[in-house]
Amino acid sequence: MGWFLVQFQRRLGRFARVGAVAAAATLAAIPLAVPAQAQQGKVLRVALTTGIDHLNPFTAVLAASTQIGRFTYEFLTVPNAEKAEASPALAESWTPSADKLTWTFKIRTGVKWSDGKPVTAKDAAYTFNRMLTDENARTANGNYVANFETVTAPDDTTLVIKTKAVQVNMNLLDVPIVPQHIWEPVTDLKDPKTDQLAIAGVSDGPYQVTEYKPNEYVKFKANKDYWRGAPKVDELQLLQFKDTEAAVNALKQGEVDVINRLNPNQFAALQGQEGITTNAAPGRRYDELAMNFGVQDNANHPIGDGNPVLKDINVRKAIAQAVDTQAIVDKVLKGLGQVGGGVVPAVYSAYHWDPSDSEKTKFDLAAA
Repeated sequence: MGWFLVQFQRRLGRFARVGAVAAAATLAAIPLAVPAQAQQGKVLRVALTTGIDHLNPFTAVLAASTQIGRFTYEFLTVPNAEKAEASPALAESWTPSADKLTWTFKIRTGVKWSDGKPVTAKDAAYTFNRMLTDENARTANGNYVANFETVTAPDDTTLVIKTKAVQVNMNLLDVPIVPQHIWEPVTDLKDPKTDQLAIAGVSDGPYQVTEYKPNEYVKFKANKDYWRGAPKVDELQLLQFKDTEAAVNALKQGEVDVINRLNPNQFAALQGQEGITTNAAPGRRYDELAMNFGVQDNANHPIGDGNPVLKDINVRKAIAQAVDTQAIVDKVLKGLGQVGGGVVPAVYSAYHWDPSDSEKTKFDLAAA
């Protein structure tokens, strides 16, 4: 579903995106075609309509590329599905000091890289220190280490991170940990060779990259020794298409098993077709319509060309009242959305805020 929010001060409205198992869908969810091989639970072919810029986790910034990093590498912690709170991954536990400036992570034992070498705290320390000392290594996730002072690994199971100031996301550092023995000899992280399997293919996550052809596909095999247990799908394939229409045609021809990023018309057209299952589910993201009344970034530089008329809150309220949010859901999203409440989508029920009737901005042209 989706959500739409009216916020007077800065935003006109928000629409949540429909979520699914692969990358986030924009307006509609994922239809599934189920060929014999998928029924056996061995091969899953996922259609991509977005690009893959790098397999290199230090420089990969596109959504599909960062998803590859999640398939192939472990993180210190990962958000759980219910509340997005930190749960153990490579780190079994983590403890902050009394002043919250020093964090000690206990790294689990028994995890191995796909080449057989053990995963240790030294790999994690190397990953963060490479980001601290190499500008290119900060391309994708540099914001997480900007406040770091030192990162050390006193032993193979202990990682210690000291920060310059209190950092609220220390238990959810969204940084894939890489093998030191593979990446340390790589002096230039912009070198295309970092996308080769000899480098990007050494992993410790649920999957290992086995084939990569730029602008065409990435193929993975399951890590049978994965510490959480072997994945139920033996082979994963991400197949790239130029647009959603091409992906829909591939689905109809049985060439892929899963697609997303459909618009409402494409989603509706696939409903009820033999061999295809559609899934409309609450999403983790939203889209929004925003009003710029002259906002600035944290360096006091103007963002865009805000109209000074919008500085009047009554003008902003009037614009908000003139937008029929339910009509947008019904006509534009074809019902595949939901008028929203707060900035946190309702899928996170513990944190979602749904305004009362008296707090909502109602569509009313006369009042506007």
